[in-house]
Amino acid sequence: MESHVAAKVAALHNIPFAVCRTVIDPAGRDLPPAAVIDLRHDGTPDLLAISGSVIRQPNQIPALVRTAIDAWTARKALRVGRRLLGVGLSCPYLQEPASAPAGADVLAATQAHSVGS
Repeated sequence: MESHVAAKVAALHNIPFAVCRTVIDPAGRDLPPAAVIDLRHDGTPDLLAISGSVIRQPNQIPALVRTAIDAWTARKALRVGRRLLGVGLSCPYLQEPASAPAGADVLAATQAHSVGS
């Protein structure tokens, strides 16, 4: 979901960039409560909160298993796509050093100044 940050960095350095995502849950199926618990600030799942949700509503276990299978299927599809693209992700010049676009130094200085303010 934060691919816009990577896209800005790639654009700044003239690096080709693309995003490929999969949708895990079908539109017609609601996710179980334990599957929508927010991640921790460091991006890891809050296992205590998830466990608490399952203990309070054990009837959501079949839906969690279905969601896990959907996630596994989506991950497999992404891996197949990456494998088809190959090591260079279909960028034959991936190993070449990136050259900064015109004005990149000004943009970087402006961003550094705004962060420090």
